[in-house]
Amino acid sequence: SSVFDVAITSYKRPDMVKAAVASCLSQGPLLDKVIAVDDGSGDDTADVIRSLKDPRIVFFQRAANGGIATARRDAFALSEADWTVILDSDHELLPGALVGLAKLLASAPQPVDILGARHKWDTGGVTPVKVPEGIVGYRERIILSGQKDSIGADYLGAISRRIRQTVKWEPLRAGLPDTLFQLD
Repeated sequence: SSVFDVAITSYKRPDMVKAAVASCLSQGPLLDKVIAVDDGSGDDTADVIRSLKDPRIVFFQRAANGGIATARRDAFALSEADWTVILDSDHELLPGALVGLAKLLASAPQPVDILGARHKWDTGGVTPVKVPEGIVGYRERIILSGQKDSIGADYLGAISRRIRQTVKWEPLRAGLPDTLFQLD
């Protein structure tokens, strides 16, 4: 079965990132580590994360704010798991989220390099509203991301180790993965 790291980037959200990290720590044996990157907040984020006192937490503090893409690149560099889940600091994983992702990966046609899952918001809404019915390539993903309520909206993404290690992650944009498997 797959093993996951969760990469959480944060900028001036110490209380929110604490809740996000805590939601990951309850995911069970499929979680290897939570990589929390403070993007130069200059607040008490480091103390808040360290107060959780869990050996699965890897904390990295950027000296200066570099933006979310740069912070994610730093998190990817620290990830060693089969898959890295990207989580915003104002989001939390529901119980069993990693088990659900692992089951979907086990049933997915191979190779799959990015897994997308829906977000359920505290308001009850779900994004993206529309998801593809199967695997889509990069070009199809670009087309779909421009459509209203489609995969261009916020979603939970997991990146394979192969892509993390082979794509040059530019500081201002994501890489160009081969395939995307969007699942409901």
